[in-house]
Amino acid sequence: SDSYFFVTATGLRHLHEKKIVHRDLKPHNILLSEDSDDAEVKIADFGFAREIDPSHLMDSYLGSPLYMVCLKNLITIQNIVK
Repeated sequence: SDSYFFVTATGLRHLHEKKIVHRDLKPHNILLSEDSDDAEVKIADFGFAREIDPSHLMDSYLGSPLYMVCLKNLITIQNIVK
């Protein structure tokens, strides 16, 4: 059986293929359908989710503060990606 991490990543890839970004991914928003090794993984709480629009950058910082990348690290990550 696939790991919960792999299944979650596959779900996120599916969302991104559909041009949807979650914007508040954290452990509390990853749910299991039951307490077993065969549980389905479900991504929850799409309150901050948005459709990806290449003509408009998502320049606002949304999400749960305890799970957000600090601004200093975000700037470093953006410089690496460029």
